[in-house]
Amino acid sequence: MLQELWKSKALWDDPIPSSILENWNKFTKESKYLNSISIPRFMEIDQNSDIILHGFCDASTKAYAAVVYLKSKQEIHLVSAKTRVAPIKQLTIPRLEICGSLLLAELISVIQKALRTKPAECFLWTDSTIVLSWLMKPPLKKTFS
Repeated sequence: MLQELWKSKALWDDPIPSSILENWNKFTKESKYLNSISIPRFMEIDQNSDIILHGFCDASTKAYAAVVYLKSKQEIHLVSAKTRVAPIKQLTIPRLEICGSLLLAELISVIQKALRTKPAECFLWTDSTIVLSWLMKPPLKKTFS
């Protein structure tokens, strides 16, 4: 919504466009339900059991995200999630997907350093075949920012 407001080039004292105002009112009305969501922060992990990390990433024209779950012998825990708003300068979906993959790689690296035990396995998942093919090729293309 803030990007849409920025793109509308509205001045400080201008009225907010009706479509953005409607979305904002809907968001504030629904945000009261966020207090009912509870995510346990404590993860009791048996030091003798193997742990497996599963990370997922995805992107859209508006944002990209990454999430990591920890699977132990008996339980699955949400460890961490990160999101980023897509840049105002439009990027293609494959480029946003690679941004999501990078976000996931950084997130999994931080989590692996924070864990007291080394994971038995680590899986990183994306639904983008383009990203998978880019990751398998040698870096011939110029990087983007």
